[in-house]
This record gives sequence, structure tokens and C-alpha cells, in this order.
Amino acid sequence: MRFQNVKRERKIKHLFFRTTNELYEYVNASSRFFDVSNSYLIKERCLSYSFPYICDKKLDPESYSQFQNICDGLNSIAFDFNKLYKSTLSTNRLDLIFNDKLFEQYLSRIKSVYDEWRKLFEYFSANHVLDYSAEEKTLEAFHDIFDEYNPSSKKFKRWSIRVSDSFYNLLVSAASSINSSVSQLVLESCMNPSYIALSSVMRNKDFNSLSHSLSNNIRQIHYSLIKLDRRNIECSGGFKIESMFPAFGPLVLIMNEFLESWNSFDDYTGDIEKEMYYTYVKKRNLYKYIEDVLVNNDRDYLKTLRNRENQI
Repeated sequence: MRFQNVKRERKIKHLFFRTTNELYEYVNASSRFFDVSNSYLIKERCLSYSFPYICDKKLDPESYSQFQNICDGLNSIAFDFNKLYKSTLSTNRLDLIFNDKLFEQYLSRIKSVYDEWRKLFEYFSANHVLDYSAEEKTLEAFHDIFDEYNPSSKKFKRWSIRVSDSFYNLLVSAASSINSSVSQLVLESCMNPSYIALSSVMRNKDFNSLSHSLSNNIRQIHYSLIKLDRRNIECSGGFKIESMFPAFGPLVLIMNEFLESWNSFDDYTGDIEKEMYYTYVKKRNLYKYIEDVLVNNDRDYLKTLRNRENQI
């Protein structure tokens, strides 16, 4: 999870706690699961009931197979175009290399792949295949560690975290508002096992690999057509390929459409990612008693804490 580089308060307050071995182990396990520091986890748990965790979701096998076939087909075409361009560098007689039949064959291959891509994109959109899901779950470590937990166990472990003046004052006021001590508030908050599992196909490595491959090959073929045209102008005394071989023009048009379709897909997936980020990751839903304290005492700090991009 990335954060903006914003000016933040110095952490000059030290909070010390004594806790049981079980709770100490549980906080360490939770920190590893969320890939954050113990200090950040403790502060997050004191502020909010829900903690976002983004995990990957696999594409259904049929869609994945179709996507892979599209990428393989386009990769083969990109390879052949690159090979064709290299062959033009060894002669100036491009009329011996280029012909309408050759370009018509390329057009047929690209059109076949593009038609499959459009069908797949329409399927993704119509069936919300790439939509993320949000589900409240419980950390497995909670049950593993606390199934036989004895709250009266002796507290052998010590914690120490550094916080800012604003955060410390918030904890004092919040604890007072619910008739608790700061230590009790922090320790009980750390017992919270809930988190929001955000499952997204866009975080799947295989899907991202195919998307990256498709994007690269579309742009590579698009650029290959430009290079072939420039080479023909250079060798023919200023004539574009299309003026000599009319079948080349439809190739350029269909690749422009392919690139436009890919850009639409990129925007579509980007909008899904943005919605997930702004709804669950960036926005921190604070405990009501935390909000009540800040509404009455420090509305600016309330605004800061509602945004996870601001470090605390």
C-alpha cells in the first residue's frame, strides 16, 4: 500500500504496554499477513474495524484459455512483421518483397485475432468478469492462537510504539469517552480479527502477464507498420506503401481499431481498480467513538485519519 509524501507530525510520544504471549504472537502474525509493521497495525486497529487486504482472483479457465490464444496469435503476427521489416534492410527493391497477397494474408490473420478479442472484451464487460469482490473475513491466526486463550494469563511481553501528540491525545480522549484506559483500548482493539478481502482479477499475475503481452504486441505491430511505410518511402523515392499496394491500407486501419479497443479496455480495468481503491483502500471507516471525539475536538485531524494515504 503506497502513501503520499505528506508532511506529518513527529512521533515524540512513547506508549508502553504489557501483554500476553498469545496477543503478542497474534499481532506479529497479523502484521505479516497484511505486510505492515506492528506499529502501523496497532494504530490502524485502534482507529478502524475494517482493514483492507487485496488478493488476486483467477480468471475462469475458458476465458483464460481464450485470452492466451489471442495473445499467442498476436505474438506470432508481431514476430512475422518484425522479420518482414528486417528483410527490407538487405535490399532497396522492396517490390520484390511486398505484394498485395502478402498484406491480405496479414490482414486476415489480424482480423481473426481482433474479432476474438472483441468478443472476449464484450464478454468481460457484459458478465462483469473483471469486477472485484469485497468480503468480510476473519484472520485464521485468530482462531489458531486464541481457541484456548486464557485472558487471565500473565503478561510477560512488552510493546512500545511511537505516536504523534495528536494521535496520543486522540487515544486518551477516546478511552475516556468509553470509560476505558488507553492500554485497555489498544489491547482490545488489537484483538480484532476482521478484515475486508478485496479479490481482483487485475491483481492476478497470469492475467497481468497476458495483458502486458497483448499491449506490447499491439503497439509493436502498430510501430512495425509505420517502419515498413517509412522504409518504402525511403527506397521508392517518396511513395507510400498504400499507393503501391492498396491492401496495406486496411492493415493500418484495423490496427488503429485494435489499439483503440485496447485503450478502451485499459480505461475499463482502470476504472474498476480506482473504484476499489477509493471505496475500500483509501477511505478509512473510523469507529464511531473515534469520530465523535474528533468532531468535537479536531475536525482537521478527522479529515486526515479518514484518508489512508496520510501516514499516521
